[in-house]
Amino acid sequence: EYMGILENSANATLDMQGAALWLVLLMCVAKLLSTMVDFGNTTNSEVAVEQAESPLKFQPVRAGSAPESSAQKYLQKIMQSAPKGLTWDQYGQYIVDEAKKSFLQEVTPPDDAPVTLVSGAFGIGPDGYEQEPFDPSALVSTFLKYPQNKVVFATEELLTTISPHIDNTTTKVIVIDIQQLKKYFGQAYRDIDTIRNNPNWRFQVGWLQNSPQATLSEFNMIVMSKLFFLREAARLNPWNTESFLWMDASVSCVTPAKLTRKHMGVFNQHFDRLFLPFFTYKPEVETHGFPWHLYDHFLNDYAVEQRVVKGWAFGGRAEFIEVAALLVDLIIRETLHQQAMGNGDSILSILMYRFPDVVHPFSLNSACASSDQYDRSCPGFSNSAYWCAVFEWALHGPPSR
Repeated sequence: EYMGILENSANATLDMQGAALWLVLLMCVAKLLSTMVDFGNTTNSEVAVEQAESPLKFQPVRAGSAPESSAQKYLQKIMQSAPKGLTWDQYGQYIVDEAKKSFLQEVTPPDDAPVTLVSGAFGIGPDGYEQEPFDPSALVSTFLKYPQNKVVFATEELLTTISPHIDNTTTKVIVIDIQQLKKYFGQAYRDIDTIRNNPNWRFQVGWLQNSPQATLSEFNMIVMSKLFFLREAARLNPWNTESFLWMDASVSCVTPAKLTRKHMGVFNQHFDRLFLPFFTYKPEVETHGFPWHLYDHFLNDYAVEQRVVKGWAFGGRAEFIEVAALLVDLIIRETLHQQAMGNGDSILSILMYRFPDVVHPFSLNSACASSDQYDRSCPGFSNSAYWCAVFEWALHGPPSR
Protein backbone atom coordinates (compact mmCIF):
# COMPACT_ATOMS: atom_id res chain seq x y z
CA GLU A 1 0.00 0.00 0.00
CA TYR A 2 2.85 2.34 0.85
CA MET A 3 4.52 1.79 -2.55
CA GLY A 4 1.20 2.38 -4.32
CA ILE A 5 0.68 5.67 -2.52
CA LEU A 6 4.18 6.79 -3.50
CA GLU A 7 3.52 5.94 -7.16
CA ASN A 8 0.15 7.69 -7.26
CA SER A 9 1.50 10.79 -5.60
CA ALA A 10 4.82 11.04 -7.39
CA ASN A 11 4.05 14.54 -8.60
CA ALA A 12 2.38 15.69 -5.41
CA THR A 13 3.98 17.96 -2.90
CA LEU A 14 4.23 16.46 0.59
CA ASP A 15 4.57 18.78 3.53
CA MET A 16 7.27 18.06 6.12
CA GLN A 17 4.80 16.65 8.66
CA GLY A 18 3.41 14.10 6.19
CA ALA A 19 6.87 13.00 5.14
CA ALA A 20 7.88 12.51 8.75
CA LEU A 21 4.82 10.35 9.39
CA TRP A 22 5.68 8.11 6.43
CA LEU A 23 9.26 7.82 7.66
CA VAL A 24 8.06 6.70 11.09
CA LEU A 25 5.77 4.15 9.40
CA LEU A 26 8.65 2.76 7.36
CA MET A 27 10.85 2.45 10.45
CA CYS A 28 8.10 0.56 12.32
CA VAL A 29 7.59 -1.88 9.44
CA ALA A 30 11.34 -2.46 9.15
CA LYS A 31 11.61 -3.06 12.90
CA LEU A 32 8.73 -5.57 12.82
CA LEU A 33 10.25 -7.50 9.92
CA SER A 34 13.65 -7.62 11.60
CA THR A 35 12.20 -9.25 14.71
CA MET A 36 10.41 -12.10 12.96
CA VAL A 37 11.97 -15.52 12.48
CA ASP A 38 10.62 -17.99 9.90
CA PHE A 39 11.03 -21.56 11.10
CA GLY A 40 10.05 -23.13 7.77
CA ASN A 41 7.20 -25.49 6.87
CA THR A 42 4.56 -25.83 9.55
CA THR A 43 1.01 -26.94 10.13
CA ASN A 44 0.58 -23.88 12.37
CA SER A 45 0.76 -20.46 10.79
CA GLU A 46 1.85 -18.74 13.99
CA VAL A 47 5.48 -19.82 14.18
CA ALA A 48 7.10 -16.38 14.26
CA VAL A 49 8.67 -15.42 17.55
CA GLU A 50 9.02 -11.77 18.45
CA GLN A 51 12.45 -11.37 20.01
CA ALA A 52 12.43 -7.73 21.09
CA GLU A 53 9.76 -7.94 23.77
CA SER A 54 10.15 -11.60 24.84
CA PRO A 55 10.61 -12.06 28.63
CA LEU A 56 12.35 -15.39 27.97
CA LYS A 57 16.09 -15.99 27.88
CA PHE A 58 15.70 -18.15 24.78
CA GLN A 59 13.80 -18.24 21.49
CA PRO A 60 11.35 -21.18 21.56
CA VAL A 61 10.44 -22.99 18.36
CA ARG A 62 6.92 -24.28 17.73
CA ALA A 63 6.49 -28.01 17.31
CA GLY A 64 5.50 -28.76 13.74
CA SER A 65 7.77 -26.08 12.28
CA ALA A 66 10.46 -28.43 10.94
CA PRO A 67 10.98 -28.61 7.17
CA GLU A 68 10.08 -31.85 5.45
CA SER A 69 12.91 -34.38 5.59
CA SER A 70 13.94 -36.74 2.80
CA ALA A 71 12.85 -39.69 4.98
CA GLN A 72 9.37 -38.14 5.27
CA LYS A 73 9.12 -37.84 1.50
CA TYR A 74 10.12 -41.48 1.03
CA LEU A 75 7.60 -42.62 3.65
CA GLN A 76 4.79 -40.65 2.04
CA LYS A 77 5.45 -42.41 -1.27
CA ILE A 78 5.61 -45.79 0.48
CA MET A 79 2.30 -45.22 2.28
CA GLN A 80 0.61 -44.14 -0.95
CA SER A 81 1.81 -47.30 -2.70
CA ALA A 82 0.66 -49.72 0.03
CA PRO A 83 -1.78 -52.44 -1.10
CA LYS A 84 -5.35 -52.19 0.13
CA GLY A 85 -6.81 -54.48 2.78
CA LEU A 86 -3.69 -54.93 4.93
CA THR A 87 -4.03 -55.42 8.67
CA TRP A 88 -2.21 -52.93 10.90
CA ASP A 89 0.81 -55.20 11.39
CA GLN A 90 0.97 -56.14 7.69
CA TYR A 91 0.84 -52.46 6.80
CA GLY A 92 3.63 -51.74 9.29
CA GLN A 93 5.80 -54.53 7.91
CA TYR A 94 5.19 -53.28 4.35
CA ILE A 95 6.47 -49.85 5.41
CA VAL A 96 9.58 -51.40 7.00
CA ASP A 97 10.35 -53.58 3.98
CA GLU A 98 9.95 -50.75 1.49
CA ALA A 99 11.93 -48.32 3.66
CA LYS A 100 14.83 -50.79 3.76
CA LYS A 101 14.82 -50.87 -0.03
CA SER A 102 14.93 -47.09 -0.39
CA PHE A 103 16.55 -45.17 2.48
CA LEU A 104 16.71 -47.17 5.73
CA GLN A 105 20.29 -48.38 6.18
CA GLU A 106 21.99 -49.84 9.23
CA VAL A 107 25.03 -47.68 9.94
CA THR A 108 26.76 -47.72 13.32
CA PRO A 109 28.06 -44.27 14.31
CA PRO A 110 31.58 -43.93 15.79
CA ASP A 111 31.71 -44.38 19.56
CA ASP A 112 32.43 -40.69 20.12
CA ALA A 113 29.88 -39.35 17.61
CA PRO A 114 27.88 -36.44 19.06
CA VAL A 115 24.34 -37.20 20.24
CA THR A 116 21.53 -34.71 20.85
CA LEU A 117 19.81 -35.40 24.19
CA VAL A 118 16.04 -34.81 24.24
CA SER A 119 13.61 -34.46 27.16
CA GLY A 120 10.41 -32.69 28.18
CA ALA A 121 8.79 -30.47 30.80
CA PHE A 122 5.06 -31.17 31.00
CA GLY A 123 4.14 -30.58 34.64
CA ILE A 124 4.51 -34.26 35.53
CA GLY A 125 6.76 -35.12 38.46
CA PRO A 126 9.42 -37.85 38.70
CA ASP A 127 6.82 -40.19 40.23
CA GLY A 128 4.52 -39.71 37.25
CA TYR A 129 1.98 -37.58 39.10
CA GLU A 130 0.91 -34.05 38.27
CA GLN A 131 2.81 -31.18 39.89
CA GLU A 132 0.92 -28.04 40.88
CA PRO A 133 2.80 -25.77 40.62
CA PHE A 134 5.41 -27.34 38.34
CA ASP A 135 8.72 -28.03 40.07
CA PRO A 136 11.61 -27.78 37.58
CA SER A 137 14.15 -29.25 40.01
CA ALA A 138 14.39 -32.67 38.30
CA LEU A 139 14.93 -31.06 34.91
CA VAL A 140 17.42 -28.54 36.28
CA SER A 141 19.42 -30.85 38.55
CA THR A 142 19.69 -33.74 36.08
CA PHE A 143 18.91 -33.29 32.40
CA LEU A 144 20.10 -29.71 31.96
CA LYS A 145 23.39 -30.61 33.63
CA TYR A 146 24.45 -33.05 30.90
CA PRO A 147 27.32 -31.51 28.90
CA GLN A 148 25.98 -32.58 25.48
CA ASN A 149 23.73 -30.37 23.38
CA LYS A 150 20.08 -30.75 24.30
CA VAL A 151 16.48 -30.19 23.20
CA VAL A 152 13.68 -29.64 25.73
CA PHE A 153 9.98 -29.88 24.88
CA ALA A 154 7.75 -27.74 27.08
CA THR A 155 4.21 -26.46 27.24
CA GLU A 156 3.61 -22.73 26.78
CA GLU A 157 2.61 -22.38 30.45
CA LEU A 158 5.99 -23.65 31.69
CA LEU A 159 8.28 -21.52 29.51
CA THR A 160 8.75 -18.76 32.07
CA THR A 161 9.39 -21.32 34.81
CA ILE A 162 12.22 -23.06 32.98
CA SER A 163 13.61 -19.91 31.32
CA PRO A 164 16.11 -18.98 34.08
CA HIS A 165 17.70 -22.42 33.77
CA ILE A 166 18.13 -22.58 29.97
CA ASP A 167 21.57 -22.02 28.44
CA ASN A 168 21.09 -20.94 24.82
CA THR A 169 24.51 -22.23 23.86
CA THR A 170 23.66 -25.84 24.73
CA THR A 171 19.85 -26.10 24.87
CA LYS A 172 17.00 -25.45 22.43
CA VAL A 173 13.37 -25.33 23.55
CA ILE A 174 10.44 -26.56 21.45
CA VAL A 175 6.92 -25.54 22.47
CA ILE A 176 4.25 -28.23 22.58
CA ASP A 177 0.58 -27.29 22.34
CA ILE A 178 -1.30 -29.95 24.31
CA GLN A 179 -4.58 -29.07 22.60
CA GLN A 180 -2.98 -29.59 19.19
CA LEU A 181 -1.60 -32.92 20.41
CA LYS A 182 -5.13 -33.95 21.42
CA LYS A 183 -6.36 -33.08 17.92
CA TYR A 184 -3.57 -35.18 16.42
CA PHE A 185 -4.52 -38.16 18.60
CA GLY A 186 -8.19 -37.61 17.80
CA GLN A 187 -10.15 -40.80 18.41
CA ALA A 188 -7.13 -42.34 20.14
CA TYR A 189 -7.32 -39.64 22.83
CA ARG A 190 -11.03 -40.31 23.29
CA ASP A 191 -10.26 -44.03 23.55
CA ILE A 192 -7.70 -43.32 26.29
CA ASP A 193 -10.32 -41.42 28.27
CA THR A 194 -12.90 -44.18 27.82
CA ILE A 195 -10.52 -46.93 28.90
CA ARG A 196 -9.12 -45.17 31.95
CA ASN A 197 -12.66 -44.62 33.26
CA ASN A 198 -13.76 -48.20 32.59
CA PRO A 199 -13.97 -50.12 35.91
CA ASN A 200 -12.95 -53.35 34.18
CA TRP A 201 -9.61 -51.76 33.28
CA ARG A 202 -9.20 -49.46 36.27
CA PHE A 203 -9.67 -52.13 38.94
CA GLN A 204 -7.66 -54.99 37.42
CA VAL A 205 -5.12 -54.60 40.24
CA GLY A 206 -5.01 -52.43 43.32
CA TRP A 207 -2.32 -49.96 42.29
CA LEU A 208 -3.84 -49.09 38.91
CA GLN A 209 -6.80 -47.01 40.11
CA ASN A 210 -4.45 -44.44 41.68
CA SER A 211 -1.84 -44.52 38.92
CA PRO A 212 -1.16 -41.48 36.71
CA GLN A 213 -2.47 -43.25 33.60
CA ALA A 214 -5.77 -43.72 35.41
CA THR A 215 -6.07 -40.37 37.18
CA LEU A 216 -4.55 -37.93 34.66
CA SER A 217 -6.46 -37.48 31.41
CA GLU A 218 -3.39 -36.37 29.40
CA PHE A 219 -0.71 -38.59 30.96
CA ASN A 220 -0.82 -41.54 28.57
CA MET A 221 -1.13 -39.30 25.54
CA ILE A 222 2.08 -37.50 26.56
CA VAL A 223 4.15 -40.56 27.48
CA MET A 224 3.03 -42.37 24.33
CA SER A 225 4.28 -39.34 22.35
CA LYS A 226 7.94 -39.52 23.42
CA LEU A 227 8.97 -40.99 20.08
CA PHE A 228 6.98 -38.27 18.29
CA PHE A 229 8.89 -35.65 20.27
CA LEU A 230 12.16 -37.37 19.43
CA ARG A 231 11.16 -37.32 15.74
CA GLU A 232 10.42 -33.59 15.91
CA ALA A 233 13.83 -32.94 17.47
CA ALA A 234 15.48 -35.00 14.73
CA ARG A 235 13.64 -33.09 12.02
CA LEU A 236 14.64 -29.71 13.43
CA ASN A 237 18.12 -30.99 14.34
CA PRO A 238 19.36 -27.71 15.83
CA TRP A 239 22.76 -29.19 16.74
CA ASN A 240 23.38 -30.99 13.44
CA THR A 241 23.83 -34.51 14.85
CA GLU A 242 22.96 -37.86 13.29
CA SER A 243 21.61 -39.45 16.48
CA PHE A 244 19.15 -38.49 19.21
CA LEU A 245 18.59 -39.95 22.68
CA TRP A 246 15.37 -39.42 24.63
CA MET A 247 15.95 -39.18 28.39
CA ASP A 248 13.21 -38.63 30.95
CA ALA A 249 13.99 -35.49 32.92
CA SER A 250 14.01 -37.50 36.15
CA VAL A 251 16.68 -40.01 35.02
CA SER A 252 19.27 -39.80 37.79
CA CYS A 253 21.42 -42.87 37.22
CA VAL A 254 24.72 -41.01 36.96
CA THR A 255 26.23 -37.67 37.89
CA PRO A 256 25.31 -35.70 34.74
CA ALA A 257 28.71 -34.02 34.35
CA LYS A 258 30.38 -37.45 34.04
CA LEU A 259 28.36 -38.54 31.00
CA THR A 260 30.48 -36.76 28.39
CA ARG A 261 30.66 -37.35 24.66
CA LYS A 262 33.43 -39.92 25.08
CA HIS A 263 31.07 -42.03 27.21
CA MET A 264 28.34 -42.32 24.55
CA GLY A 265 29.90 -45.44 23.00
CA VAL A 266 27.36 -47.96 24.30
CA PHE A 267 24.54 -45.84 22.87
CA ASN A 268 26.20 -45.23 19.50
CA GLN A 269 26.95 -48.95 19.19
CA HIS A 270 23.18 -49.58 19.34
CA PHE A 271 22.21 -46.69 17.07
CA ASP A 272 22.48 -48.80 13.91
CA ARG A 273 18.75 -49.22 14.57
CA LEU A 274 16.45 -47.80 17.25
CA PHE A 275 18.05 -48.51 20.64
CA LEU A 276 15.49 -49.87 23.14
CA PRO A 277 16.55 -51.12 26.59
CA PHE A 278 14.37 -53.80 28.16
CA PHE A 279 14.03 -55.99 31.24
CA THR A 280 12.19 -59.29 31.72
CA TYR A 281 8.98 -59.58 33.68
CA LYS A 282 6.55 -62.35 34.61
CA PRO A 283 3.04 -60.87 34.64
CA GLU A 284 0.16 -62.36 36.57
CA VAL A 285 -2.71 -60.09 35.54
CA GLU A 286 -1.33 -57.13 33.60
CA THR A 287 1.81 -55.27 32.52
CA HIS A 288 1.67 -51.52 33.18
CA GLY A 289 -2.13 -51.84 33.08
CA PHE A 290 -2.16 -53.71 29.76
CA PRO A 291 -4.26 -56.89 30.31
CA TRP A 292 -2.02 -59.95 30.06
CA HIS A 293 -4.00 -61.89 27.43
CA LEU A 294 -4.30 -58.83 25.15
CA TYR A 295 -0.65 -57.96 25.65
CA ASP A 296 0.41 -61.46 24.56
CA HIS A 297 -1.76 -61.06 21.48
CA PHE A 298 -0.16 -57.78 20.46
CA LEU A 299 3.34 -59.02 21.23
CA ASN A 300 2.54 -62.14 19.20
CA ASP A 301 4.43 -64.03 21.87
CA TYR A 302 2.87 -66.23 24.54
CA ALA A 303 5.94 -66.94 26.66
CA VAL A 304 5.57 -66.90 30.44
CA GLU A 305 8.25 -64.22 30.70
CA GLN A 306 7.88 -60.98 28.78
CA ARG A 307 10.47 -58.46 27.61
CA VAL A 308 9.34 -54.99 28.69
CA VAL A 309 10.96 -51.85 27.30
CA LYS A 310 12.17 -49.30 29.85
CA GLY A 311 11.36 -46.16 27.89
CA TRP A 312 13.09 -43.54 29.99
CA ALA A 313 16.17 -43.64 27.71
CA PHE A 314 16.01 -44.70 24.05
CA GLY A 315 16.91 -43.35 20.64
CA GLY A 316 18.83 -43.71 17.42
CA ARG A 317 19.51 -42.14 14.05
CA ALA A 318 16.96 -39.87 12.39
CA GLU A 319 15.90 -42.32 9.65
CA PHE A 320 15.05 -45.09 12.11
CA ILE A 321 13.27 -42.62 14.38
CA GLU A 322 11.06 -41.58 11.44
CA VAL A 323 10.07 -45.15 10.61
CA ALA A 324 9.64 -46.22 14.25
CA ALA A 325 7.43 -43.20 14.99
CA LEU A 326 5.13 -44.15 12.13
CA LEU A 327 4.91 -47.72 13.45
CA VAL A 328 4.23 -46.48 16.98
CA ASP A 329 1.39 -44.37 15.62
CA LEU A 330 -0.14 -47.54 14.13
CA ILE A 331 0.31 -49.45 17.40
CA ILE A 332 -1.21 -46.70 19.54
CA ARG A 333 -4.33 -46.42 17.41
CA GLU A 334 -4.84 -50.18 17.01
CA THR A 335 -4.37 -51.09 20.68
CA LEU A 336 -6.65 -48.31 21.89
CA HIS A 337 -9.23 -49.18 19.24
CA GLN A 338 -9.31 -52.66 20.76
CA GLN A 339 -9.73 -51.12 24.24
CA ALA A 340 -6.28 -52.30 25.34
CA MET A 341 -4.04 -49.85 27.20
CA GLY A 342 -0.92 -49.86 29.31
CA ASN A 343 1.50 -46.94 29.05
CA GLY A 344 4.22 -45.63 26.72
CA ASP A 345 6.55 -48.53 27.57
CA SER A 346 3.86 -50.99 26.49
CA ILE A 347 3.73 -49.37 23.05
CA LEU A 348 7.53 -49.50 22.65
CA SER A 349 7.52 -53.15 23.77
CA ILE A 350 5.04 -54.05 21.02
CA LEU A 351 7.27 -52.20 18.55
CA MET A 352 10.26 -54.28 19.68
CA TYR A 353 8.40 -57.59 19.29
CA ARG A 354 6.47 -56.90 16.10
CA PHE A 355 9.06 -54.98 14.07
CA PRO A 356 12.49 -56.32 15.08
CA ASP A 357 14.11 -55.03 11.86
CA VAL A 358 13.99 -51.46 13.18
CA VAL A 359 15.05 -52.17 16.78
CA HIS A 360 18.39 -52.90 18.44
CA PRO A 361 17.33 -54.20 21.88
CA PHE A 362 19.59 -53.86 24.91
CA SER A 363 19.01 -56.35 27.72
CA LEU A 364 19.25 -54.65 31.07
CA ASN A 365 19.24 -58.11 32.64
CA SER A 366 22.41 -59.13 30.80
CA ALA A 367 24.02 -55.84 31.72
CA CYS A 368 23.29 -56.76 35.31
CA ALA A 369 23.60 -60.52 35.11
CA SER A 370 22.71 -61.57 38.65
CA SER A 371 19.51 -59.53 38.91
CA ASP A 372 15.96 -60.71 38.51
CA GLN A 373 12.65 -58.89 38.71
CA TYR A 374 12.69 -58.93 42.52
CA ASP A 375 16.39 -58.17 43.07
CA ARG A 376 17.37 -54.81 41.65
CA SER A 377 20.98 -54.97 42.88
CA CYS A 378 23.90 -54.94 40.43
CA PRO A 379 27.08 -56.22 42.14
CA GLY A 380 30.02 -54.01 41.29
CA PHE A 381 27.80 -51.16 40.14
CA SER A 382 27.12 -48.08 42.23
CA ASN A 383 23.40 -47.85 41.43
CA SER A 384 20.69 -50.08 42.82
CA ALA A 385 18.11 -50.14 39.98
CA TYR A 386 19.13 -52.54 37.28
CA TRP A 387 17.59 -50.40 34.56
CA CYS A 388 20.42 -47.94 35.32
CA ALA A 389 22.84 -50.59 34.05
CA VAL A 390 23.17 -49.03 30.59
CA PHE A 391 24.45 -45.80 32.16
CA GLU A 392 26.88 -47.70 34.35
CA TRP A 393 28.01 -49.51 31.21
CA ALA A 394 28.51 -46.14 29.49
CA LEU A 395 30.79 -44.89 32.26
CA HIS A 396 32.65 -48.05 33.26
CA GLY A 397 32.21 -50.56 30.45
CA PRO A 398 30.34 -53.90 30.63
CA PRO A 399 30.32 -55.81 33.93
CA SER A 400 32.75 -58.69 34.26
CA ARG A 401 31.20 -62.14 33.96
